[in-house]
Amino acid sequence: MTSLRESASRTFESGGRRYGYYSIPAAAGLPGLGGLARLPRSLQVLVEGMLRHAGEVEDLAAILERLARGERGMEIPFWPSRVLHQDMLGAAALVVTRRCATRWRRRAAIRRRSI
Repeated sequence: MTSLRESASRTFESGGRRYGYYSIPAAAGLPGLGGLARLPRSLQVLVEGMLRHAGEVEDLAAILERLARGERGMEIPFWPSRVLHQDMLGAAALVVTRRCATRWRRRAAIRRRSI
């Protein structure tokens, strides 16, 4: 049987490179998940994140089925990497979480070594 993650996985090509993503319409086509396509975009972003991190989510199918039925009042796991917010002056600021910042520092160190 194919997992939810594999069923929703899609790829596209741009500029000679291949990219992967998780399709909400593809996930909504699975039995019991038809309501996912009608979710607000904010919840669809969280669903895509849950599909991407499927190995870290306990009982992913049950959470997605509850969301598709429109249930409320449950905890939804998420993995923020960047957060856009406004500072005290109202200027937008991009906040990079520690996990992303660490990854970027490692990549920069590797690039410096190769130069």
